[in-house]
Amino acid sequence: MTYARRVVPELVVADVGAAQAWYAAVLGATPMWTWQGTFGAVRLGDAELYLVRDRSRGPVTCYLHVDTVEAVHAQVAAGLADSPPVSGGAVLEELGDREWAMREFALGDPWHNVLRIGQPLAPVGTTAGFAPAATEEDPRR
Repeated sequence: MTYARRVVPELVVADVGAAQAWYAAVLGATPMWTWQGTFGAVRLGDAELYLVRDRSRGPVTCYLHVDTVEAVHAQVAAGLADSPPVSGGAVLEELGDREWAMREFALGDPWHNVLRIGQPLAPVGTTAGFAPAATEEDPRR
């Protein structure tokens, strides 16, 4: 049985249109659609992020795997320096190689959501410290 075709994170924002403009300016995202000013989406390559105005939820963290993290980091730095349409947002963790075999950085948006953005340094799950996940056939934990 297949449970999911794709996963789309929902980032909580105060203003959907402003969030679409910020993500376009900082990450080069393409605004896709809005619904009644409370829900919208942007596209980043094959990935999509939903933007939702809902004060009952807190900020979200999501991870974006990219092909060239250095290029994305440079685009983010330029976008943040070029006065994006909404003030705020910052690189929270600088670009670097992590012990879990990812080259990554963390970007915080003006609404306190965090996007970890990176690329694998080795095939995912093949470096020291990784253990296989438990399955019904193999119930290790």
